[in-house]
Amino acid sequence: MERTEDLTARCMELLTINRALFDDGYPEAAYHALEAALYCAEYQGDPTMIHMVEMVAAEEFRRLKKVAHFADVAPSSNVNVPESLTKSGRWANLENLYGVAIRQANLKASNPKLRAASARHLRPVEP
Repeated sequence: MERTEDLTARCMELLTINRALFDDGYPEAAYHALEAALYCAEYQGDPTMIHMVEMVAAEEFRRLKKVAHFADVAPSSNVNVPESLTKSGRWANLENLYGVAIRQANLKASNPKLRAASARHLRPVEP
């Protein structure tokens, strides 16, 4: 398998890991998998893959906002939200992180010059 094909496969694996972590209630860890997927897509200069990362980030951002809303407006006993997720500071931080991911992916997907410049400085480490 060529390095580029391998990187595409790794990007998809990272998105799968992101989804699993997010769905299991680990949005911070999911964010890091999302950023790693964005790096892989950026390295390839693939606007379609970057856009896919952006769509995942946007969906998870919407889900975070919904849970954050309920965590802030309803007592945790009325909402199926773990107690550790009801702290408003944590939610604000997560919303900021996912908002940054959306903006990064959008900028990189829509700017070919930025993708080309990024690809030049992102070099794989040879084993």
